[in-house]
Amino acid sequence: MSASLPAFVKVLLRRGVVTPAHVEQCRTVVTTTGTRWESALVRLGHATDDEVIRAKAEALHLRVIDLAELVVPPEVIELMPESVARENVVLPVAVEANLLVVATSDPGDGDVLQKLAFILNRHIQFVLAPREEIAEAIDRHYGNTETESVDSMLAEFTDTAIDFTETDGGWKCDDAPPSATAGVRRKARRSVERRATVRYYERMNPDRLYPLLVVLSRAEIEKVAQAGVGQKQSTTFRVEAGSVVEIEPILPGCDCYPPRAQATVTDGEVRAEFWVAPHVVGPLRAARVVVRQDGRPLAEVPLEACVSREAATWLLAGLSCVLPFVLLLLKHFRLDFESQSQDGFGVYAHAANWVIQMLTPETLTVLLLIATLGLYLWLRPRRRDLFWDIKPVAEAEAEAAGAGEPEEELQTCREAIERGDRKAGTYSRAAIAAHRLGDTVEALVILRQAEVDLGPDQLTPGMWYNMACFAALLGQTAAALGYLRKAVAAGYDNADKMRTDPDLASVRSSAEYRRLLAGISVGV
Repeated sequence: MSASLPAFVKVLLRRGVVTPAHVEQCRTVVTTTGTRWESALVRLGHATDDEVIRAKAEALHLRVIDLAELVVPPEVIELMPESVARENVVLPVAVEANLLVVATSDPGDGDVLQKLAFILNRHIQFVLAPREEIAEAIDRHYGNTETESVDSMLAEFTDTAIDFTETDGGWKCDDAPPSATAGVRRKARRSVERRATVRYYERMNPDRLYPLLVVLSRAEIEKVAQAGVGQKQSTTFRVEAGSVVEIEPILPGCDCYPPRAQATVTDGEVRAEFWVAPHVVGPLRAARVVVRQDGRPLAEVPLEACVSREAATWLLAGLSCVLPFVLLLLKHFRLDFESQSQDGFGVYAHAANWVIQMLTPETLTVLLLIATLGLYLWLRPRRRDLFWDIKPVAEAEAEAAGAGEPEEELQTCREAIERGDRKAGTYSRAAIAAHRLGDTVEALVILRQAEVDLGPDQLTPGMWYNMACFAALLGQTAAALGYLRKAVAAGYDNADKMRTDPDLASVRSSAEYRRLLAGISVGV
């Protein structure tokens, strides 16, 4: 069991702070919810923050420092920019020889160590302190900012008292009962499922600005039917509602404005708008958009884009095709250079004389005005360049899920079912709300109950399809294929959705899935 445990957990076991049963309970929470070991141990009440920090210190042979009363000299604070301290939740505390001593709560994060050494151009020595103490010390030494401080951003994560409860379908987090904690409790942030959709121009010209749109949404985004506009999306990922993520487009050979953006995850769609200026010609290798949180990648969307001098290419191609015929015509009418040379350039001289006579100041002014107007109409921003409007693919399904909070929607639907309002839409909204809350088991149970209460004939194709998705997410492959078969039989025909839906990843390799997909793709 201990082979895969973090080193500090082994220290806690050796000290008798936690038992093997505690460790297995925490392991289940870590693997099913993505929670860190430190948080699981503290929130389940198996260890305190101080015990975890001291176990880390012993495992990594580092010192523990008390920041509560520590006053760091201003000359040391000035060695680290405030933005770096707040972004990484670290604090410079001293200078020893040629080392900058930095307080951190996560000494195992090698990326942070390398980033600090690069940014500060110094060798870094970590010492340990609780994350909350570091956040408070940052505010104390750098001053509170008008924007949300690191302390306030972390409060809902570090100070929340959460009770992890085991259910048939896994683990869920609820507010801890009064007996679980003596401190002030805050409501835990709920985990939501999102995907990143990128809309961009697949073909661009050098040194022009092109829009790029990134949307974080629960539902898929409808593609735009515009020439040259591509759209890619990531697989789904889970993130806490209300948390901040960083979005960065990486297009080698191009400038992006802004280089990256931060967005707060909400219940609706969240967008980030960029402008791309290419400076190279050819395919953009390894072009992608990355979504990160706390330096950890959440999603990556690869892009297929190419930069070319399109106008010049088409002009040269056209001239290559037309020029031989033009030369033949000129030679036939003795207007080519060789014939005119024999005739003393009479036609050329006559044409030049006519042009000189026609180019009066008034004519030249009119021609310049026409050329200016033509260039303006050609180069002006076009409506096709502004593609910021987004529309979810499953708009009707999103409306059915309710615009409010999923907790309220689920409770409302349950009450309606108990009153006897047993309609397909009520069950569907309840199931989607439960899924949005992360309880896929409950979502599938609700739709199975709808099948019993209403009968199979009353379930819509979308309900059968959602049952297939929920079963696939729970690893019930045979059941998922059965529900998918019923969805197709009931009239489900969205082949693109079925082909790309990440919820069906576990059944996509089966022959039955491919047969069903082929059937609706050809309209069978």
